[in-house]
Amino acid sequence: MKYDIYFHNDFDGRAAAAVMLNFLRQRGDDIAHFTPVNYELKPQWESADFFLRHKLFKEKRYPAIVVDFLYHPGAVIWLDHHPTTFNAFPRAARAFASKKFRVAGDGGFQHWGAAYPSCCGQALEELRRHFGYRPPKHIQELAKWLDVIDHAQYASPQQPIRMKEPALQLDWFIEATAGKTREAERMVISLAEKPMAEIAGMSRVARVLRGVRKQIKTSLAYYKKAMRVRGRIAVIDLTSGKHYRLRFAPYYLHPGLSYAMSFVKHGKTFSLGWGSNPWHRPKDGIHIGEFLRRYGGGGHGVAGGAELSSRRAVQKAVEEIVEYVNSKNSK
Repeated sequence: MKYDIYFHNDFDGRAAAAVMLNFLRQRGDDIAHFTPVNYELKPQWESADFFLRHKLFKEKRYPAIVVDFLYHPGAVIWLDHHPTTFNAFPRAARAFASKKFRVAGDGGFQHWGAAYPSCCGQALEELRRHFGYRPPKHIQELAKWLDVIDHAQYASPQQPIRMKEPALQLDWFIEATAGKTREAERMVISLAEKPMAEIAGMSRVARVLRGVRKQIKTSLAYYKKAMRVRGRIAVIDLTSGKHYRLRFAPYYLHPGLSYAMSFVKHGKTFSLGWGSNPWHRPKDGIHIGEFLRRYGGGGHGVAGGAELSSRRAVQKAVEEIVEYVNSKNSK
């Protein structure tokens, strides 16, 4: 049987899709279309017949699989670990609150796993538990690293910047090629079939990584110059498109910070990212994902994002977040 798979356009989304692809091929099934999705799609996603009417591709539609992205009742297989995944379908939140794993029609299933550090790890464990999936060694290694990357469990702020490990190299490669749908498909297939070290050594990947290393160096210099520390939170404007979003550079430069926030421009929308310091976690009770719901975004307790329609809207959100963070007392 063939499926279409929709996955969040980041490393965890691709990795979760790779686990699903590896599992499906073990049982004789396959994927017809690989489609990365992001949160600017949310207004269309809320349509009950989204999978039949969307224009992300034109070919024949197959049953939908969704991983690491917002809940949709039309998905025959759905896996996500974000606490804010039910924004568009709040009634489903009550159902999944009492029963995390639900069997769907046509041999499908749906699972909400907010306790999992990554959707990749969630997919591996739930497929193994309920369907006897036997993940090969390279898939187990992939899930181990995605738990580190997606939950920011790095040894230090320098580790993701230095990117010595193949997993971190691929994370940067995916960041650098996020707008290329064909590359997203190639990466999912590669992750399903090969160890990360082998993928990182491929000529097309190594070529991009050489440029990434240079760009990280110039971006870090820009952070030192342009980042503004405002009380317990640092803010940086990356809308020029000339510099990378270095999520952990603020804590490398100012270890005592509680939070960091950045915003970039993608086409006509502005993407805001906000996270807390993994090495100095604030204890102020702020749930970032829940707070960002007011801007149409979401995420986890310690990190999240939102897509806004204008510079004015993103600047207003930044000011509100800065004020809110500094009004809370971190103990």
